[in-house]
Parts: sequence; structure tokens; C-alpha cells
Amino acid sequence: MNTGRGSGVAMLVILGLLSAATAQVPTTSPTLSEVQQQQLRELLTLIEDPNPPPARRIGATQLLGHDWLPAGTVLTLLRHPEPAPRIAIAAALAQTGTHWSADLVPPLLGMLVSEDEAERQSAAAALAGGPPALTLPAVRERLVRPGAGGAECRAMVDVLVRMPVRDALQVLVETVRTAGPDVAAYARAGLMDVVGEEVPADPASLAAWWARLEDEPLTTWQEGRIRQLQSRAQRLGQRVRDLENRLTAALREAYLRVPEDERAATLRRHLGDASPVVRLLGLDLVQSSMAEGRQPSAEVEQATRALLRDGDPVVRAIAAQTVAAQRSPADEQTFLAILAGEQVSDVQRALLNGLGYVGTSVSADRLLAFLDDDDLRTSDEAVRSLGRLAERGMLNGEVRTRVADRLLARFSEVRDRDGYEARVLWAMGRVADPRFGPVFVEVTRSSATPANRLAALRALAILVRQDPPVPSHGEMRAAIAGLLGDDDLATRRVAAETLAEIATPAELDALCARLDPGTEPDDEIRRVVWNGCARLLATLPDEALRPYVARLTQPPLTDAQRTTLLQQALAVLPADPDRGRRGALRSELATLLLRGGQMAPALQAARGALPDLHEAGETDLADLAAFTLDLALRSGAYDANLAGELNGLNPTLNLDALWAAQCLRIRDLLRPQTVALAIDLLAALDTHPPEKLSTVAREQVRTLRRQAEELVRDENRRIVRDGLVILRERPDDETARQSIVALGAAAIPELRSALWNVLNAEPLDREAERRIHDLLKQLQPTWPGFASDAPLELKRSTLGGPE
Repeated sequence: MNTGRGSGVAMLVILGLLSAATAQVPTTSPTLSEVQQQQLRELLTLIEDPNPPPARRIGATQLLGHDWLPAGTVLTLLRHPEPAPRIAIAAALAQTGTHWSADLVPPLLGMLVSEDEAERQSAAAALAGGPPALTLPAVRERLVRPGAGGAECRAMVDVLVRMPVRDALQVLVETVRTAGPDVAAYARAGLMDVVGEEVPADPASLAAWWARLEDEPLTTWQEGRIRQLQSRAQRLGQRVRDLENRLTAALREAYLRVPEDERAATLRRHLGDASPVVRLLGLDLVQSSMAEGRQPSAEVEQATRALLRDGDPVVRAIAAQTVAAQRSPADEQTFLAILAGEQVSDVQRALLNGLGYVGTSVSADRLLAFLDDDDLRTSDEAVRSLGRLAERGMLNGEVRTRVADRLLARFSEVRDRDGYEARVLWAMGRVADPRFGPVFVEVTRSSATPANRLAALRALAILVRQDPPVPSHGEMRAAIAGLLGDDDLATRRVAAETLAEIATPAELDALCARLDPGTEPDDEIRRVVWNGCARLLATLPDEALRPYVARLTQPPLTDAQRTTLLQQALAVLPADPDRGRRGALRSELATLLLRGGQMAPALQAARGALPDLHEAGETDLADLAAFTLDLALRSGAYDANLAGELNGLNPTLNLDALWAAQCLRIRDLLRPQTVALAIDLLAALDTHPPEKLSTVAREQVRTLRRQAEELVRDENRRIVRDGLVILRERPDDETARQSIVALGAAAIPELRSALWNVLNAEPLDREAERRIHDLLKQLQPTWPGFASDAPLELKRSTLGGPE
């Protein structure tokens, strides 16, 4: 705004009117002071100069707010040669309803036929909101005349529809009866919009309808009118929202299609748009861009910060959130300065929230001032921000102590307010003053609100992790352990996670109690609890660990957890352990490892268990020996060493009995699908037979081995024959060919026999000869082979006969 310029047409005219008026009034009449004249000049400049429409309307509204306004000022502005000042003053008249006179009606009626939509609308609003005694007669005179019509008459119908008095309806009824067809129909539609019901078109029915409405008590009519206006406002509001949604959706989609290098300019346009909805869209797009990790340009940041002082409070609040998201400490002073003059609660809360992210200890006192705000939502934001300042390490020394004192006092004041109390506890936890410990412990034991217990628990988790430990460390850990059985799932999870990290052996029993699914149904909590148990059990010496091994090696532990426990128990055994106990632990560990698919570690544990139990005087090791032998055979680890270990066990160990058990299992493996495994097992036993294995048992091993190998040869012959049959019918069948090639050298004997049979058949099948010859040559590259046109005797001699 340029206040140094002359105020233009209106200023010259108004000062002239002022001089004339002053010459005619008594000397005691007041005149404008210098200050008032300066205010008049500034406001007229604001209205007349090329300022944005909102600025002009503000100037016009402020102008009409002064009771010293010279007579004729409003009329002069309504007759201004430019439409913008006329629009501004008409809009101000509609808003304030002051400084009305009969002289204003004609120029306003003249504005109704303007080509400018904004001018027509502002004039209609002013006339509808003006004194009915002045505006209604003038409108009636133009409308209620035979044949009245045209755009001007329709505009005046719009004025009548907006008027909040019943006399306006009477004029509309007269218009329906007397005006031309187009205006009459337009007036009837306006009537129906006002009354919310069908209006008769013929004169007689219309008269009867109006008589009924006219006799209705005024209060009843007004109540109905209020309901209709409310309904209309709701419909219009919904239409506006729908249009705004469509607009923002279209603009958002258009923005996403804009090239990356042009997006900053598009954002600046949106952020500077005259519509609050578009400015909000711009802010949302800035936030989305930041969430994707893209930093706004300096120009976009500047445009965003400018909206902190926007005229729309919703825009100001969202702008505060957007600026705070940039986490710039440079914004702290800006937020504090704006907060000092902000009156809208929603914006205050947004600024308070933002200070938690951009503020320092400088903001603490301002936040503390809002702690006692009557609106708990505002106080809540102050509490949250104080907690965030502490979380970010912004509160130190005397400031931190002062904040802790106020939070402690605030907590005692709001003990009966659920939700808010939990957030105060959260902030106290972030401040982590050692004096809070007893408060948190008391809440975990007495509060009926899950949110409060959870907030106190999380606060305790922070305190007990402090180094050096705060006073009452053990009492706080005990309070956390007490929440392992809380009814609230989230509370139990946090308690488990905390104790898993910070528990001492004093809390081990409480943790172990939650391992049973019957006690703790949540799988994840039991997993976390076990992690804590495993950490503590690993620190215990053998004497302290023994009761837990006896107690926990059975369910509810999983196999993996029991495996870990047994491994820990074995790791802490004394240097000269009880061999029987160690052997028993190793034996059970071997079983668990095998169930977990860890065959090699299971075999190692079983082999270690055998000598331990043997030295401890165990007399029945048959089952463990059979288990060990089976593991070794299946894993391909059976060798002379293991054979020696089995021989060295106590004399009562019957190796023939072990073989008998293995023999049954191996016989079950004598099938084409598993025969290869049987051969491996039998070959190992045949190569390294235990010394105490009888001659009969050894011969059984060899016999079974021969049977298994013959079974393999039979199966190989079958595969080759089936493949050759298929290839004879379908020479290009790659699957059949690969089934033969996959056998490798094992397919050679059957291929040689098949080729020999072809060479001795009448007539000679040359295609079969070449097919089998090529397969044999592929699998036995050192065989010289023969040319297809070689003499038959040469081919036979080269093959050398069937195998």
C-alpha cells in the first residue's frame, strides 16, 4: 500500500464536501482532526489504489467503522468511475450495515446491471442487508409494474430472495402476478427457494397461498425461515466442499505431471493463491515432498514461512506444522513472536507443537506459560513440546530443573484427567528427573488407566537405563517386572522389552514365569522374554544355573530355546565336572539338535555323551549308541574312529543288537528312491566294521550291500531301456535322452548291450544304431566308436561284444 500518494477522485470530492459542510455548520460543530483526516486519506488510498480485493474490503470495512465519517463519503465511493472501489464499499455495507441513507439505493440498483459479476453480487448483498424501509420500496417500484422484465429485474428478485423480512415475500408475490413472463417465472422460483415448498402459478391459487402464509404468526415464519436457511447453508457448504475437493484433486494431479524442474514455481503459485484451499494444497504438497526426502527450494521455504501470518487461521496452523517439519532452529524466534500475538487456539497449538521441534531452552518459559491454559488441548501441546525439548537434549541445568518442578506440580493437579495425565507422564519421562521415579512406580501399581501405566512404564525404562543408576533402581525394576502380567498387551510388550535389556538375576524368576503359553499367550512377548532369560542365564555359575535347567528343559520352552539353555549349562560346567551330568546334558542336547535339523552338531554331542556316561558307570548305553551310530551313518561321518569308540564302551554293549536295529532300517531303504543311501550306509559298515560285530552280522552287511548294488543296476537298466523305447518312437524327446545321460557311467553296460543287439539284428536299424552309438560315445569318451558306413564286422569288433 502506498500511503504517500494522493487519494484520488474520492478524496478530492470528499474534502470538497467537508469544506462546504464546515462553512454551513455552527462554529461549535466538530470537524475532522488532523489525525482523522490522515486516517481518512490512508483508508481511501487503500480502497482506491490498485491493491488486492481483500485489502480493499478491509479498508472499506474499517472506513465504515468510524462514526466521524463525512456525509456523502459512501455515496461518492459508490459512484466511483472504477468498479473495484464500488465493489469494496458495497461489500463493506453488506457486512457492517452502517452509514445507510436513501441516496445509496439508486447507485446500488445501478450496480445490479453491471457486467462485472463481483459488482452485481456485492450490490445485491448490500441491498439485501440494508434497511428494508429504504431498499424495499425502491426494489418494489422497479419490479411491480406491468411487463417488468430484463436482467435488472432478475437481479432485484435475487435481492428480495436474500432479504430476511417477510415483506420481501409480498413483493415477490406481486412480481409473480404483474411482471413479464420471464421475471414472473424467475420470481416464483425464488419464492419456492425461500419457503421451501411448491408455489402456485395461477393468480387465484397464488393469492390463496399467500393469504395463508401472510396470516401465519411472524415468529413461526421466522423459525421456518431459519430452518430453511440452515438447510440451504448446509447444501451450499457441501457443494463448496465438493468443488474444493475437485479443484484440489485436479491441481494435485496437474502438479504431479509437472516436470521436476518446474515444480518449485508451481508450488510458489499455489502458496500465493488467493484461495485458502489452494494455499492449503500447496502446503500439503510441500509436506509430501519433504516426507519423500526432497528439501524445498529457498523460494518455496520463503513462501511457506510467509503463510505463518496468513489471514486464514487454518492456513496459519498448517503453515506452522510445515515450517516446523523443517526442524530449523532459526524458526524459534519467529514462532515465539507470532505466538505472542496469536489469538486463535488452533494456531496457538500448532505453534506450540512446532516449538518442540525447532525450539531450545529459550522456548521453555513460553511453553510453561501455556501449561496452565484453561483449554486442555492447548496445555497438552505445551506438555508435548516440553517433552520433545527434553528428548532433543535442549533442557539443561536450571531450566531443566524448573521444567521438572512444573511438570511434577502439573501432574498432581490433573490426576483425574485421563489421556492428558498420560501425556504429562510421557513428558516427565523425557525430562527424566530422578525425583520422578517414585511417582512412576506408584502409577504402575495403582492406576486403572492402561495409557497411564504404559506412559509410566516407558518413563521408568528411561530412568533405569541412566548411567550412573538413579536411586531406587531396584524398586523401579521390580515395578516394571510387575507389569509383565498386565492386562494390556502393549504394556506387557514394553515391560518385556525393557526387562530383556536391563533385568538382573533378581527379576529372572519373573521373566521365566512368562515363558509358558498358558501364562503369556502372545508369541512375540514370550520370544522377547526368552531373550532376557537367555542373557541372564548366561551369567549364572553352574550351581545357580542347575535349578533353571531342571525347570526349563521341558516345555514351555521351544526346542531352540532348550538347546540354548543346555549349551549354556555345558559352557559353565567346572573343569572337573560330574561326568554323568555332562553326559546327560549332551545326550539331551543331541536329541534337540537333531530335531532342529543340525545333524553334525547332534552327532558331536552324542559322541561326547557316550564316553561321559560310560565313565560315570552307566550300564545301558544301547539306545544312545544306536542313536550315535544311526547319526554317523546318515551323515556320512561313520569311520574307523567311531567304530573304535563303540568298541571301547562297556562290555554289556551288544553291537550285534545295534546292527539288527540298523539292518531293519536299511532293508526299508532297499527301494529305487532310497537305495543310494542304503549303499552308503552299508559301504561304511563294510569298510569299518566294529571289532565286536559278529561274523554273521558282518556277512549280513556284505549280502545287503550286494543286494543294494544289484538293485541299483536293475534300476539303471530299466531307465536305459525305457529311454531307448521312447527315443525310438520320438527321436527328439530330450527328457528321455537326459534320463539316460543323467546315469553317467552306470548307463554304459546297458547301452553296450543294446547296441550289440542292434548290430546283430536283421534287418539292421541304422537310426537306432547311430542314436545308441552317440549316447555311448558321449558317456564313454575314451571309446573310439565307429563310422556309420564301417563294415558290420568292424563295428562288432570295435564294440567287443555285450557286457
